[in-house]
Amino acid sequence: MNEPDDLITTALRDLAGQAAPPRVSVDVVWRAGRRRRWAAIIASVAGAAAIAVLVPLAVLGLSAQPPAPGQPLTGSAGKHWPPPIHLEQVATVDDHGCPPRSHGLPGTAANQCFFLTHTGMTISKFTITITAPQYGARGYSLSFRLQRADIRPFADLTRKLVNSPSPRNQMAFVVNGVVVAHPFVPAVLDYGILQITAGQTRTQAEELLHKLEHR
Repeated sequence: MNEPDDLITTALRDLAGQAAPPRVSVDVVWRAGRRRRWAAIIASVAGAAAIAVLVPLAVLGLSAQPPAPGQPLTGSAGKHWPPPIHLEQVATVDDHGCPPRSHGLPGTAANQCFFLTHTGMTISKFTITITAPQYGARGYSLSFRLQRADIRPFADLTRKLVNSPSPRNQMAFVVNGVVVAHPFVPAVLDYGILQITAGQTRTQAEELLHKLEHR
């Protein structure tokens, strides 16, 4: 091959190299897509949690959103392992106290009496931590993490309460025959983590935690 032919061959090779698009590996594409999906999930959870304000009924409200990915359930008091707590659907609430020989249970507020539907369960092993305000919430929360065995029964219980007329959409937390909390259930909670608002200050959250720990 003579010298002009060599020059033409070299030029054609250069043009071919410029026209060929860069090769992108499947792994690079998958990683980029994964980053975009996680960004969308985090934005969705954060946005939903900001909208789903914990509306208190009496004292408490039940969060419909799990913590954002990577959000630790920690507090200055650390993890707590309280005794079993009974959870039951509220039927009616009377503000005139429990009549003698009735099946009602007193609440923490004066003259408050709760009548329950006998639809409920007892959670025996779980942890509680105090969670500082997040997602724009104004108060402290108690964060519960259930054991695997209780996740499905708890989800089934919340499924029965959600969309029920008030106060049947409320879940009574019964300790020593007293309803210490009665948050409403805004959605089916099937991820084994729930939060209830506990007060404007950490002291109020610690007081509720004390009631749940000491039967």
